[in-house]
Amino acid sequence: KNSPKMTVIAGETGPVKEAMSKFESEGFQCVQLATSHAFHSKIVAPANEPLRRFLEGLEIRWPTIPITSNVDGGWYPMDDGGDSKEAILSKLAPQMASSVEWTKQINSMYEAGARIFLEVGPKRALTVFATQILEDMPSISIMTNHPKTGGISSLLNAIGTMALAGRIPAKLGSDSPHLTEAFRAGPVDSGDGISKPSLPLKERSRPLPSKGGHVQTHTVTVSAETYVDPDTAKKNLVGDLISAHCGYPSKFCQGNVDMRAVLGMSDSQIQSVIQTVHSSCKTDPDWDVSQAKTVADITRWIVGAPTKSVSKGITKTDSRGHDPFVITGISLGLPGGERVFDEGNFEKLVRGETCISEVTNEYKQIFEN
Repeated sequence: KNSPKMTVIAGETGPVKEAMSKFESEGFQCVQLATSHAFHSKIVAPANEPLRRFLEGLEIRWPTIPITSNVDGGWYPMDDGGDSKEAILSKLAPQMASSVEWTKQINSMYEAGARIFLEVGPKRALTVFATQILEDMPSISIMTNHPKTGGISSLLNAIGTMALAGRIPAKLGSDSPHLTEAFRAGPVDSGDGISKPSLPLKERSRPLPSKGGHVQTHTVTVSAETYVDPDTAKKNLVGDLISAHCGYPSKFCQGNVDMRAVLGMSDSQIQSVIQTVHSSCKTDPDWDVSQAKTVADITRWIVGAPTKSVSKGITKTDSRGHDPFVITGISLGLPGGERVFDEGNFEKLVRGETCISEVTNEYKQIFEN
């Protein structure tokens, strides 16, 4: 029960196909998913007991934060002085053969006061579901790691969206209890004790057989010239000054943005920006900047801002003196075939094949036991 616009039906092949046929006759789009088992249905109910036995061997504590259950969409019990393992397993163990009440989970969180929903994991399936469930309600659903956008870009976009929604990220110290023990320990220098080659790469490298000859190196000098027009210089200057006080990105601190109501600046902070602008720029004496309300009011006050034309040389050299990485070829590995790195893998992707196959009988017996 992913959302009001999408659900998954699991069960025996015949009845599922019959249900698909009826839905399609009513105009609904149906897609048959290739899976190894009909998870979250009575077909896999025999796996509940082995799963419970496995979970009983783990240390299970009371939750320290509220967590919803996909079995009934409600909440896992909090510490009531009883047996934490038994209380948690009552909702955790049956989940393999139970429907996923995702719509109820989102609604439970919303009713408890949640308004921002962050998807932790790849892509954006849960983000889409949450948006559909809360379509007519004030809420924000954010993905944090989409492959097409890139992990870092997705994360920064999520942080920026949170900030614009009023949830400014806290800057944690290296000893913060919110960080894991490994993270607090810091990076480990994996290079200690490893002997490095005595000769540089260009003396150790050998030419490829097909090319022959001696490996050559050269230095390239690139000249880059930038010019900032006066209007842009004004906006950048004021944006940088205001950003230093309010913490928002300088690009956001431009235009008709209210410095007090939106950026949360105090009168003393605004006055500090005005004084800095007055000391570094030529200003309009007829403009009453003391009444400035928006960023544009201060920008309008500036007659001439510092502009600069920069020309610099960039020298590119071979800095890889001791790490001779060489790419000899590439290969593409996919599951579901006799060979992981089959030569036809690229064509399979182009054709849109899922590359998912049924689990072998040997593995089925292992899982059942």
